[in-house]
Order: sequence, then C-alpha cells, then structure tokens
Amino acid sequence: DALPGISLQYRAAERSALARAELATIEPSLTIVESFDDLATFNGVVVANELMDNLPFRIVRGVEGGIVEVLVGIDPTDGAFSPVEAPVPIELSEYAPALEPGEEAAVSLETIRFVSRMAAIMLEGYVILIDYGTSGGSGGGEVHGYRNQRVVEDVLQAPGTSDITAGVDFD
Repeated sequence: DALPGISLQYRAAERSALARAELATIEPSLTIVESFDDLATFNGVVVANELMDNLPFRIVRGVEGGIVEVLVGIDPTDGAFSPVEAPVPIELSEYAPALEPGEEAAVSLETIRFVSRMAAIMLEGYVILIDYGTSGGSGGGEVHGYRNQRVVEDVLQAPGTSDITAGVDFD
C-alpha cells in the first residue's frame, strides 16, 4: 500500500515443506522455492532477519602452532558426547580467525555461501542482513542453544532438544 503503482513480486526460500505450505496461503501470493540456489537473477531487495546465526557452522580452536576443528565424539568413560580435536580442513582454515591457544570460534561456510549466492543473483538492489554478531576478529559468539526460551550452555547434552546457534562473525 505504501508503494502505489509499483509492481511488487515476493519470493521466499524455505527448506521446510510445512512452512512452504503455510507461505502458499499468504496474499499477495509469493513465489516459493526450497533453496536459495533455486532463485533466479533479479533486481530487488532481500531482507533476512536472524538467518545467518541459524545456518550451519563449524567450530575451530586455537592450539600451539595453529588451529584444529572441534568435532563431536563419544567419551569412552561414560558414553556421553564430548568435543574431539581433528585437523582443520583447508576450506575451513581459510575463513577461520587467528586464535590464541584455547580460544574457539564458530565459522559458517554456509553463511559465506549464502552471501556469495546473493551477490551472484542480485543484478541491482540491496541485501539487508539483520543478525546478532561481532566484528574485530573475535570469531562470533559462543556456541549455545535455546530450549523453552531458556539458554542452554551445554549443547551436547540432550541432543535434538534445543536450537543450537552461535553469534555471527561479520568479518
């Protein structure tokens, strides 16, 4: 209503089939795709609110002489999930911040892929990304989860029962 005389077309990228079905009921109608990869080039504006902190990320940790990736393993003493250090893959190391021994950072290759995809398909326009995060080489925020609107510190405890996130490293 605020833009009379301008023809607007709305597009939504949504992975969830249930959410896509719900979006299909909205007026004015939307073009709905399953993935950002399904969006064709266009002129316009992309608005993404709290998307980047919901994209998959990986954890790196500073050690003497470099960094390692932190994976999830099983503690042989009690069978609980526990962090395990592994060599960091090259594709991950090129985006990891400089870390002191013991420091950790969340690195999201999917966020980098998303931004690159938006740059590739946006002919003219703007991409507005709104999210929580940091800059200045701090590596984003600590990994944590949310369950029942409460912060979950240990995301390896009771897997599948909380939404896991980390602040975005805007650098």
